[in-house]
Amino acid sequence: MRLLEEMAVFARVGELGSISAAARALGLPKSSVSRAVSRLEAAFSARLVERTTRQVTLTEIGRSLHAHCLALVAEAESAEAEIDAYQGHPSGRLRVAAPSSIGRQIVGPAVPEFLDRYPDVNLELQLVDRPMHPVADGFDVVLRSGWLEDSDAVARKITDVGLILAASRAYAERNGLPHSVEELEAHPVIGFPTGAGPVFELVRGKERAKVRIWERFACNDPLINLEMVRRGVAIAPTSVYFAADLLLSGELVPVLPDYRLHNPPVLYALYAGRRALSPKIAVFLDFMTELARGRRDELTRLPGLATLAPI
Repeated sequence: MRLLEEMAVFARVGELGSISAAARALGLPKSSVSRAVSRLEAAFSARLVERTTRQVTLTEIGRSLHAHCLALVAEAESAEAEIDAYQGHPSGRLRVAAPSSIGRQIVGPAVPEFLDRYPDVNLELQLVDRPMHPVADGFDVVLRSGWLEDSDAVARKITDVGLILAASRAYAERNGLPHSVEELEAHPVIGFPTGAGPVFELVRGKERAKVRIWERFACNDPLINLEMVRRGVAIAPTSVYFAADLLLSGELVPVLPDYRLHNPPVLYALYAGRRALSPKIAVFLDFMTELARGRRDELTRLPGLATLAPI
């Protein structure tokens, strides 16, 4: 639209009935206000005001235009107030997508606390086991675990996934636990079906060791693998965040806790690139980071897990 600034000036001129008073109210030179009115008259090819030395009087067409200008200014002020409130207070619908394992084990149990903390945010959580994009798929935030590929979305690291080897206490009592990578070869170790071959790599400082995985079972779902560990079938890499309650209760125990898996995945939050991050997205990202940090701090009190990677 053209002449928006002039229309805002004209709204104040008609309201105050004076070029000088409008100039003082707007903090503009009197000449600038007078020229704004003249530009409007030229644009509409109509006389909008009758001028005297002390005041201006709106013509019939001026009164008609003035009503529209007042409505325009009111809408602009309303929009400004709404944006100010939006930027300062988390509110509105927040659409989040997450893999099913992360949604069930990490996000889902924390939803009541998030809703209590931010009563004006309406959370919509969708569990989707395929790569999602915040813009293309219409989400405010997409949680993704793994190794981030190039993306035009902004990525914020929430936490390291924190993979460790674990076994059930029942398994440990029945079979004993290995005390070295060499002894681990005698135990069934579940891996992930990938193209990397029948081994994965453990690291301890500068030391690296390859571990052969169990041939009888492999699964790409971390929760199914965790259930196999819980039932005492085998040892498996598991995320400390998925297994946190089981580790804290003692039902699961770390295996070779000085070792970590090489190149572990990371939990990221993806969102559209914007100059100003909306409050509802900002508080959700902070909440997720706080949640991961709190659980990590709990786990580092367990023997052997004091060196969990920082967030």
